[in-house]
Amino acid sequence: MSCASLRRRSAQTMLLPALLCVQFAVIPLTFSFWGKALAAETRIPLFMPGKKALYQCVVSHPDARLFAGPGQNAVLAQDKVNTFTPLYVYARQDKRLEVGVTAIKPDGWIDTDKTTDWPNALTMVFTDRMGRMPVLFFRDHDSLLKLLHDDNLLATIKKYAEMVSKDQALPSDFPVIAAEPAEAAVSRKNLYLMPILRRDELIRDKTLLLEVAYIDSETGNALGAGRATGWIADMDLEALVNSPEASPLRTVIPAVLLTKNQMHQLRERLSAIVADGDESIYAQDSYQKVFQKVISATAGILNDPRQFSRQPALNLVEIGTLEEYLDNLPYKSPVMTMTSQDWNAMDLGSRTIFLDRLKSLMALYDKYDKDTNLWIDNGSHTPGEAVCRLPLTELP
Repeated sequence: MSCASLRRRSAQTMLLPALLCVQFAVIPLTFSFWGKALAAETRIPLFMPGKKALYQCVVSHPDARLFAGPGQNAVLAQDKVNTFTPLYVYARQDKRLEVGVTAIKPDGWIDTDKTTDWPNALTMVFTDRMGRMPVLFFRDHDSLLKLLHDDNLLATIKKYAEMVSKDQALPSDFPVIAAEPAEAAVSRKNLYLMPILRRDELIRDKTLLLEVAYIDSETGNALGAGRATGWIADMDLEALVNSPEASPLRTVIPAVLLTKNQMHQLRERLSAIVADGDESIYAQDSYQKVFQKVISATAGILNDPRQFSRQPALNLVEIGTLEEYLDNLPYKSPVMTMTSQDWNAMDLGSRTIFLDRLKSLMALYDKYDKDTNLWIDNGSHTPGEAVCRLPLTELP
């Protein structure tokens, strides 16, 4: 499913058009009265727990503001941080986070409740609604797991969906907190994100249970809440019950949000890799390096596009952090399903097919780069910072 084809989905897709293209505003958060002190300060963000290469990151909510310090009486540094700005975390104190748009210095403090953790650059997007039920957001993992063991699963799902669709308050202990709207298209200006917070692989058909954060740029629209955190299944449960032998029907798909500049850098990196591959296609040892370069680039841009932009040629295999990057992703692109043994076992024809696919991806990125309708500016007014969502199927 290409970014372009997603763009052409009908109103039945519901929230999908809102997520097609959003903009990560990588804004220069510096201020005259305290920016000089920070300018000389170089620091490293906090690492994720148990990680030695991946930094903690959050994404800003629509009403986020930046302050000069952690205290509640701290001077307001910026009245509005652009919606969905990814920020590295440098410190946590009281009810605020010290954050920065770059991984070399902090820019200020933001209220913790005006952010959502974002462990990688993935976001989920609803698939076409045709032939499936709306996605239900469950209060917690146990509520969703209980449903999956319900002997009357189908009837229970329909009951939950019906109750959530009614314009009335739900009981405080109701297991479902929200649902994907069944009708009415969402405006393109109503941008939202669905970062994956946690995952739990399910019992059958490789269905994943995901804890996601729904963040709406226009509070009150879509799910009926500006922000919500809940558990969803990435496959249609009704279809699993009614057609257990059929291929699972996805309710959401993973995508990565890239700026135009980042997509260009990915294209250039693939170009260099293809050149190396064409030159070393007959040499086993040299061609093994091609695998390392491709999987490093892909894992890098899926985890942290900004760090990839700084070091696009970084070989994660050589520095020993590839597994850390792969373990941080709930979904894998095609090359990530391969092992070095699989790669070494490829014959000449398979190697040629692989390189041809990289060339086709480069052509696809060139096409997207020229399609002005695919890119949206959410405040930076810089063409290179506009962002389009790229499905994992359109990565190496």
